[in-house]
Amino acid sequence: MTNIFTKHPNSVGETYLVHGIKAVSYSVQMLFASICCIVHAVFPFVFQSTASNIARKVCMDVDQRRELI
Repeated sequence: MTNIFTKHPNSVGETYLVHGIKAVSYSVQMLFASICCIVHAVFPFVFQSTASNIARKVCMDVDQRRELI
């Protein structure tokens, strides 16, 4: 019987815990980027490239992890 909680993490070569920690890490980074976007919308001189830099960093990390599979 397949465990639905470990099927996907195992398919990308990770444990449930490692996969969960990385997913939460991405979530926190993107939440911070979202807050920066909201602040930037009101004060365009603040966080001019912060959100886009975070988005690039997360995307590059996802791409690099995908290459390891």
